[in-house]
Amino acid sequence: MVSPASFTNERIQDPLLRTIINKMTIDENSDFTAKYPDEYNCKIEVQTLSGKTFTAETSFPKGHKNNPLSDSEINDKFKRLATPTITDEQCDMHWAYYGIWKVGKTFDEIFDALVV
Repeated sequence: MVSPASFTNERIQDPLLRTIINKMTIDENSDFTAKYPDEYNCKIEVQTLSGKTFTAETSFPKGHKNNPLSDSEINDKFKRLATPTITDEQCDMHWAYYGIWKVGKTFDEIFDALVV
């Protein structure tokens, strides 16, 4: 999983990671380029030492409006990225605010519903 820790100098200079990076090639696919910006195509091929090839392809990466994250995935991602800076309790509070915003409610509407 990619996280801010993936981009530290220590991680980027990791000899094992450098070995893998040095085996990579990146090529433009003219069909993909022609479909941009309507599609964000990506194709990855991995070839094993035995010669077997594994391929994965997508037109809309996870998180794109045509392939959105679920609420659970948004919450997990938010907590993963925010907890180094804010507490779990603050994360939960922000998640509650997101829920209010998502259903189109204002805080006035929420508080009015609490009046006895």
